[in-house]
Amino acid sequence: MAGLSFTQLYSEQVIFAAAPDHPLAHESTLDALRGFRILYPPKGAAIRPLVDRFLISHGIGDWANRIETVSGAFGRAMTLGPAQAIWIISHGVVARDIDAGSIIRLPIDTSTMAGPVGIMARSEEDPTPTIRLFRQALLEAKRSIADS
Repeated sequence: MAGLSFTQLYSEQVIFAAAPDHPLAHESTLDALRGFRILYPPKGAAIRPLVDRFLISHGIGDWANRIETVSGAFGRAMTLGPAQAIWIISHGVVARDIDAGSIIRLPIDTSTMAGPVGIMARSEEDPTPTIRLFRQALLEAKRSIADS
């Protein structure tokens, strides 16, 4: 991430998500996921190192049927469509889907997989007044939530 700056706003849980009718909807072990299509964060994604460390700590070096993506639309299509993929994703990306019941969180303990959410920018870039105002509003909202 050379040439980029990152300001963390909060941490978010990384989860294993699936369609409600997925054959592994109630599965809580990682070994059961072998053989299923897995949507995985690509290199450069903020959560990728967390996912890699989590899986290695559970004795999994790689998934045979892995697709790397950061696309929400592709992730939803692969998870909810006939591919029946299992999606490793930040909870916030699919929170509305979970609330609506269209996607479920697999009951796998991912408590050690919390990832940063924040503002990323080019280090050498001089932000426009609008961008500076937006960043300031985000940071003030973060402080306001932390103080309440």
